[in-house]
Amino acid sequence: MNNLWSPPRGVGLLDEYDEEFEDEEDLFDEMGGVSGNGLGDELGSQYKNAPKKTFQERSSLPKWLSDDYADARERIAAEMRQNPSRKPTCYDKGSFFDNSPSPFFAADRKFQPTPHDFHKAEYFIWLPHLLVDRIPCPECLTTSRKGRNGVKPVYVTNNGWPKGARRVVDVDRCVYIIGYRY
Repeated sequence: MNNLWSPPRGVGLLDEYDEEFEDEEDLFDEMGGVSGNGLGDELGSQYKNAPKKTFQERSSLPKWLSDDYADARERIAAEMRQNPSRKPTCYDKGSFFDNSPSPFFAADRKFQPTPHDFHKAEYFIWLPHLLVDRIPCPECLTTSRKGRNGVKPVYVTNNGWPKGARRVVDVDRCVYIIGYRY
């Protein structure tokens, strides 16, 4: 019995090459297709022989801010280890903002102040696991997923400090958030 079915025009079979398809491709090129002299050719031709770029991680923070963030993060971690409450000093004082020294006093202590001394980033410390006992997983709550015992919800665990601070642009200033990854 002969099979009368054939693929649609322009669609070839995997085991044979269709010369008619090649002719259609040439016709498409002549009509101004993507690989011809028409639309899209101006971008495609210049990138055909270009070497592939290797992945390079993009820096999201300037060097001075990255260094300042690392210093602030280490200082906050040291405060958390030393304070009896195991919280940052700003939490003990009732504030979410890190109280870095005022630029005037920081520059006053140096013989030759630098521009970096006058611009201090303002950090908002957000460590919610220190404010409540445990943080339930929001995704697990919406799907009613329970823990191993089947009664209690699943709680998030902290995964340490992120590489960089998160910037929040306010009306009159930029604030950087320091917190854990969960």
